[in-house]
Amino acid sequence: MNERLEAKIENARKLQDELKSMGITAELDEKTGELKMNASAFKNRR
Repeated sequence: MNERLEAKIENARKLQDELKSMGITAELDEKTGELKMNASAFKNRR
């Protein structure tokens, strides 16, 4: 894995932890470093 992708995954993990602390579930794709979450989670936070 290259350094750029490793950094992206590490940042995504940090964001995932922050979202989890707010009660929002996000799924991390370990291959791409992308977070996937349901948009309704944000609507319910208003």
